[in-house]
Amino acid sequence: MAEDPIYHVGLVRLDEIPPPVPRAAVRPEAPSLRAVPDTVVPQSVPPAPKAVPTSKPSAPAPATPKLEPVPESVPPALPAPKVISSRMNPNIGLLEQMRDDLPPPPRPEDLPVAVEKDGTVYVAGTHGFATFADTFNLERCGADTFEPEDFFGHYRVGSRRFVSVIDGLDKFGGFLFYDSQTGMFRKLKQVSNMIFTYGPSFSREGPVAGSVTILPKKDRYQNKYIKKPNQLIWLPEDPPMRYGTLIEFAETELNFDSAGTTLTGTLITRPEGGRVPGVVLTFCTGCIRRDQARGFAQALALHGLAVLIYDVRTCVGPPAQGEAGLRVLGEDALAAVRALRSRPEVDPDRVGLWGKDNGAQVALAAASMGVEADFLVLTYAQAGPVNKVSLPPPPRPGGVLVPALWLFSGTRPKTLWREHMAAVEHERSTRGRDFNIMVLPDETEQGAPDAPALQPLSLRYGGRAAPWIKGLR
Repeated sequence: MAEDPIYHVGLVRLDEIPPPVPRAAVRPEAPSLRAVPDTVVPQSVPPAPKAVPTSKPSAPAPATPKLEPVPESVPPALPAPKVISSRMNPNIGLLEQMRDDLPPPPRPEDLPVAVEKDGTVYVAGTHGFATFADTFNLERCGADTFEPEDFFGHYRVGSRRFVSVIDGLDKFGGFLFYDSQTGMFRKLKQVSNMIFTYGPSFSREGPVAGSVTILPKKDRYQNKYIKKPNQLIWLPEDPPMRYGTLIEFAETELNFDSAGTTLTGTLITRPEGGRVPGVVLTFCTGCIRRDQARGFAQALALHGLAVLIYDVRTCVGPPAQGEAGLRVLGEDALAAVRALRSRPEVDPDRVGLWGKDNGAQVALAAASMGVEADFLVLTYAQAGPVNKVSLPPPPRPGGVLVPALWLFSGTRPKTLWREHMAAVEHERSTRGRDFNIMVLPDETEQGAPDAPALQPLSLRYGGRAAPWIKGLR
């Protein structure tokens, strides 16, 4: 039996993939022949078998076959077989026959892209490779472009310390930088895509006193296992270097019913876990969506508070008018207190109300209805120049029976809020109520480079009120 022909196939790394060759144009090449030696030794003929005597006359011996002469020389050996690709396989006919016997391959649209099993998502084929490559390689290519909002946020630089990168483009023409521990507040000067410097004061850019490098990250796949938070490297005037990671707040949708209406809210907390004091934030009497109070709520959550903001009833119904309307809004705030108290991440013994600006009237009305809230915080800030500011009416805290904290700020706050402070002081001195007053002055000495008024008011409020709330028993 003849031996099967032997084929030598090698793999070649191509710098450039050649265009595909139409199958009709492929001409199978004959397999290369093995080389024959230049000298061929003639084969010997075996001797004829001896005749066996028999009684019958012996048959004539068979004729010896005549051998054909072998030529003295043969053609030279053919060159070594070429390395051919699978597209030019000489057995193309056999492959075609084998392909016909196999079931058809699945269509690309029939292949699963991702399969979820036991809580884990497995990404298949090139989709999985693209995810891997993009996550660990492509983000280093520098192809990403970032918007200003990609840099903003609060960065943790210690167990109880954070710094904030704040949007100051409209008012100050640049990014702003705030340190929660020292109260340092500076305007940043951008020197490259991600590197910023600041000077010795808010109004002076030089000489350089420190630098901040912000490394924003894109959330590519909306997947918590792939997403990486922004990072920050801070080189302050006094060593050591500080490394920060963006604080990603936990937000939970929380709906509750009040007087036959379902109100929609969002609970904002820091992601550390554990039970913390809860605050229901009331920030207006008209229709203002909760998203507009999100930044203020995050500033309070930075200091270890669970803050609930919700869409005001007036956004889904008629506006609140007069005392009756104010009482309805107060009932909504108390319904929010009950919903917040039931949350596992909230300390049920310390859940209160925080009234901001016009929302102070709502929080005060709610706290006057009883003791469902454990405490009350009211903030009064100056909204505009002193000669044009419209102040809310002085509070009437006679019905408030729980501990309360009043925070007053603005230009010369003791003069600006004189009547309001007097009303609070009267109730405290005559009825012995647990009322506290804090003043956040904005004025400084003549020519001072860093006025406290420039510091973010929401962060200053949280820094003052959070220790007071946590100290309540």
